[in-house]
Amino acid sequence: MRHLLFRSGWLCGVLLCFTLNGALAQTPRDASDPATPSVSEPVDVGVLVRSTRAGFVPLEFHQALKDSDFAWLAGQKTYLTVPGTRSNIRFGPGEEVKFFLKVFLDSSDPRSAFFPIKDPTRFALYRLELEREERRIVLRDEGLTSVRRDAGRPLVPRIYGKSSFELLPTEQLSPGEYAIKYTDTGEDERFKVFCFGVDGR
Repeated sequence: MRHLLFRSGWLCGVLLCFTLNGALAQTPRDASDPATPSVSEPVDVGVLVRSTRAGFVPLEFHQALKDSDFAWLAGQKTYLTVPGTRSNIRFGPGEEVKFFLKVFLDSSDPRSAFFPIKDPTRFALYRLELEREERRIVLRDEGLTSVRRDAGRPLVPRIYGKSSFELLPTEQLSPGEYAIKYTDTGEDERFKVFCFGVDGR
């Protein structure tokens, strides 16, 4: 409950900041006032992207399915599966890992229903495990004597421009394959997953 209240308060504060930014942007300025710096924002709403020299590029996206394996000696694993062993979206050695999300701020607008990904606090970052020809997000690992649950690591959201967020990992990522899962309130057996990779030197 405390987490939900924090998230609700955080979103209200962000929306207020966006509203004030918009109001300030429409206020006539004196010619002597310094120009307000602007940033280039993503075009597509509700799509997690990364920034490159050529512009914003969407991350590899999948509607992942939940599955599980059971073995008498190893226990049971519950996971999400993503096809393929390597993402085509890569961050180079030493490159800063960050993402961007353009949102539909006015929830009363009927068009907002077509963009379900709009809450930047609902993303969770996972390191993927490779298994044969697929990648896995392990959500629960039940061994003979212990149970490990993985809720992922949060991404830190920052206001970016007039209607976007910049999202950053809480720590530096080592080389490997990663996925960002979006948790929806009306989630079924398919989960929205965005994939990328970090290359080593």
